Amino acid sequence: MQRFLRSAAGLFLAALVLRSPSFLFDIVNIDEVHFGLLGRSILNGGLPYVDAVDIKPPLTYLAFTAGGLFGGVSLLPVHLLGVPWLVATCLVLREAARRWTGSEDAGWAAAWIALLANLCEVPSVSAELLMNLPLALALLCAVRAEEDRPRFDLLCGICVGVASLFKHQAAMLGVGLGIALLWRGRNKALRATLLLGGFILPWAATVAFYAAAGHLHEFNNWVFLRNLLYAEKSGAGPAFGRFVHGTVLSLAIALIGWVLAVQETLRPSQSAREPIRTAVLISLWLTWVPVSLGGRFYEHYYLQFAPPLALAAAPRLGALLGRWREIPRLGRAAVWLACCLPAVGYLGYTVTRGVAGQFPAQDQKVVSVSRWLVDNSRPDQRIFVWGDATSVYYLAHRTPGTRYLNCAVQVGNYDPSHLPREFDVASHVSAPDVEATIADLERNRVGLVVDTSSAAIHDWDRLPLARVTALASYVDAHYRLVASPGGVRVYARR
Repeated sequence: MQRFLRSAAGLFLAALVLRSPSFLFDIVNIDEVHFGLLGRSILNGGLPYVDAVDIKPPLTYLAFTAGGLFGGVSLLPVHLLGVPWLVATCLVLREAARRWTGSEDAGWAAAWIALLANLCEVPSVSAELLMNLPLALALLCAVRAEEDRPRFDLLCGICVGVASLFKHQAAMLGVGLGIALLWRGRNKALRATLLLGGFILPWAATVAFYAAAGHLHEFNNWVFLRNLLYAEKSGAGPAFGRFVHGTVLSLAIALIGWVLAVQETLRPSQSAREPIRTAVLISLWLTWVPVSLGGRFYEHYYLQFAPPLALAAAPRLGALLGRWREIPRLGRAAVWLACCLPAVGYLGYTVTRGVAGQFPAQDQKVVSVSRWLVDNSRPDQRIFVWGDATSVYYLAHRTPGTRYLNCAVQVGNYDPSHLPREFDVASHVSAPDVEATIADLERNRVGLVVDTSSAAIHDWDRLPLARVTALASYVDAHYRLVASPGGVRVYARR
């Protein structure tokens, strides 16, 4: 067992088993389909924020081009990629902890804590999972920079910049590293400048690319402006219940890591050298800010904690493992339970959920309308789905008819499950986005409109098409109702 726990092969096998439900049940998170459609658009020559729109930075969509390499859109290649990506993240954190503390035990402790911290979300490939690998590399570079190798400060900044091109929130690690350098580091000004310069480089290259393509306005609009609006307006309904659910789940899954991180915060362990200790702890506790922004508290938000949590807990868990045989049997059993129970519970939950048909691709309303579209439309016919049901495009193998893969931004970018039944949709309609939707429908001569709000898929009965007056009027004038498979209204162009 000790050999298993200290091997990359053991870590890989554990990750493979824990993520195996994603191979069995296809869509485990609706966001994956959204990213996959954007990846397919890129392979077809499209440009994110122009031909297909969303508010995340571009590297997540580039990663999901893996799902379209063999034609169409498939999540299997992405799910396969997720296993070595996660294992690589854990192994990089292992090396960072080992170099930082000088302890092999601390290194492997960091790797396994990182794996545990990833069990707060179903085994999907999310922007957070993707950004954690460059964040782990940034932490390794930060440790190497403390070996009087200043070029690693520049590389550290580049890694943080690359991570934030998967998701903005990754920049929080850069904040923690910068504060620690200015507070406790040597050659403070030079090293902080190298860190900042490295962070700017990937963003400068991305901005230059969009400027050269003549679409800098669209890039700024979707990547920056709309993210500010998202954080400001996205929360709806009481957020406390969502906070409790997400936080309790995250803390319980990696309880041993959080307990040790709190202890490290209150009292430094002997092997946790500065300024890395300060950088890791500041980054860990500052991560609560991006997790809380918007009041949504989705489970995948908590994946952001994995890299700093792994390093924060590593020195103490490494020391614990170093004197393992001296620990009373009851104490060893408690450690084993704290590590194994979450893994067993996670695997049981995800498999049971799939067997019960509770993943997005198993929704019978979605399956019914998708089958109808396969049987009653041409493969090259574009469709438009009103709602947040990109699984319809995926299962029906049909191309989106507009740049909007889901319709959240047209109605305030809310999660409808967070909205009260009496929510006033009309007062939150985004007229420019509705106008752009209608323009796409007209320009692309979209043949079919699928209204998922009519069947309350993903709670979209709270955001009905009929309340978006301009779009509803366009559909009434140019389309006719032809079917209602699974209660989902389908309209064909007149």
